[in-house]
Amino acid sequence: MAEQDVDAARLVQQHTGQVVGQLQREYLPAAGRTRPTSAASATMAALRGADPARLGDDPGVWALVWTDLDPRLQGRTDGPSDAEQAICAGLVLYAIHQQGRLTPMDLRGVSLGAAAGRLARREGADGGLDPAVVRRFTAVALARTSSQRLYHLRVFIKLLRSYDIGLDHALLAADLFRMARPERATRVRTGWARDLYSRPGEADDGSAPADGAPPANDSSENGAA
Repeated sequence: MAEQDVDAARLVQQHTGQVVGQLQREYLPAAGRTRPTSAASATMAALRGADPARLGDDPGVWALVWTDLDPRLQGRTDGPSDAEQAICAGLVLYAIHQQGRLTPMDLRGVSLGAAAGRLARREGADGGLDPAVVRRFTAVALARTSSQRLYHLRVFIKLLRSYDIGLDHALLAADLFRMARPERATRVRTGWARDLYSRPGEADDGSAPADGAPPANDSSENGAA
């Protein structure tokens, strides 16, 4: 079961990364284009209003979640599976994060905890972490339900956006998938806390846009199942 959970988390991360990567390419300026494509703008708007828990009620995002989705992640009941909800949540949060920004907000290998640490240090005094930022981040980490967590994440992602601080949304989706089970949620919170209080290395500036594949040195699976 543990190995299956790890495999599922990787599949969630890969699927979300592929979709986010395509959206980001279509949204950001490119050769001969200074604005998002009309299709990307419409998709991002649909995502911002989507509810992962009611995925069946949002036809505007169905194709993003279910096109080429590995059958092992598909639900077997009338409601969306944990994996389907996590993928949708990752996409929703990316759409919120990227809104109105023409620089990439999806950055490979930057966990939610690492992004929170960067924000807290930017706002903190004498190199310390800003207590208000830490409180907002703690509200995300300790939310009792997926819906509460998504509510707090929406608020926190908007705060990151206002400071142009990006993160890896595919990795975030995988973390949200793991947090659907209490025994895995503790391990995700532990990893986030480590990243929050760890200073990033000089070579790790989080500036590489995500390309849909987990980083080569991805440690997110250590003890994740």
